[in-house]
Amino acid sequence: MCDKLIPDGLEEAIIGVTMYQPGRDLEVFVLDYQKCIDILVREGMDAQDADEYLQFNTVGAWMGQGTPMYIRALDDEEAVDISERIELRKGAAGDQVPGMTPKD
Repeated sequence: MCDKLIPDGLEEAIIGVTMYQPGRDLEVFVLDYQKCIDILVREGMDAQDADEYLQFNTVGAWMGQGTPMYIRALDDEEAVDISERIELRKGAAGDQVPGMTPKD
């Protein structure tokens, strides 16, 4: 069994740990993607380079069971879209929203 991994220098972007996931033997750290970009920008990268660096070197890297996960907050348009879908499903299901709603 391995330890939870943390990308060097991104410790302050940790926002939590995962709960149980099938296929994973342990909890892993969850990092806020925007906070990761902010850290790299603060260290001298521009935002586009920081995004490319993270995509290639961290988000796209598999380092075993302890590999961290990243979360990106919804932008306003995505949040509105999801709210509208929920309302439509509530109406169709008589105010009952299933526990797991598939995303298109």
